[in-house]
Amino acid sequence: MGPEGTEVPQNLLCLSTIVHDLWGLARLAFEPVETSDDKTSLTMRFWWLPLRTFSIQAYPIQYVFLLLAISTQEEMPYVL
Repeated sequence: MGPEGTEVPQNLLCLSTIVHDLWGLARLAFEPVETSDDKTSLTMRFWWLPLRTFSIQAYPIQYVFLLLAISTQEEMPYVL
């Protein structure tokens, strides 16, 4: 809390259930556009994201590195 805390407009976004689900599926994104002078509100731009598919069979070694990165909380060594 406080002026340097987490209670800032960027972290206080209320989403409907369907929008939250779509955000969790990486189907949409919000881009910060402008913060008010008193820093109490934030104007955001909405973006639909393209549907991407990932096949373990097509990228088996990248999948192994992805699982390793997730399990060790490290940066992924390769870009998928």
